[in-house]
Amino acid sequence: MRVGRISTLIVIIASAVLQLGSQSVQPTITITSIPAWGQDGQISGNLYGANAQTALYLFAFVPDLGWQGLPNPCSSLPVQGGQFSVSTSSNPVLHSATRISAYLLPANVPVNCSGTSTIPFVIQHNALVTITYPRVPQFSTVTFAGLDWYVKDAPVQVYPGPQWFLKDNAYVDSQGQLHLGRVKWFV
Repeated sequence: MRVGRISTLIVIIASAVLQLGSQSVQPTITITSIPAWGQDGQISGNLYGANAQTALYLFAFVPDLGWQGLPNPCSSLPVQGGQFSVSTSSNPVLHSATRISAYLLPANVPVNCSGTSTIPFVIQHNALVTITYPRVPQFSTVTFAGLDWYVKDAPVQVYPGPQWFLKDNAYVDSQGQLHLGRVKWFV
């Protein structure tokens, strides 16, 4: 009788271990190093829970130029031992990049950039996981409609306008509605 209970317990434990082992782990990307704005350097990071059937793509957003692929337009980055690194020194335009985005895709997804200044649709909509890091930390963000939006803050009048932009005038309330206020100056 006792042997039957122990063997039943072993079968239950083995079944639970097999089920836990068969569950897929959600991959994650972390960017651990970004050179200061205006500087050359390495963008480095880690990739966890990915396998050989995935490809990592890295992009930098440069104001007035759009998204630039790293190291080349639409080439995937090599990941060795869960780590990746790419130099920004080969492209001086990247000095003024304001944010860095990484996308992990299934390796069998065909990617074609065709020289655009946007992140290709196929990358955005087939990504298993994505992450964006601001490079200029003083920028504020609001999350609305499933996206993170950078909030312009300028102590002097700037375009479009010219007008003042204050970060406190853009916020999302507790019901998820976006509010964009305007600066009222009385002369």
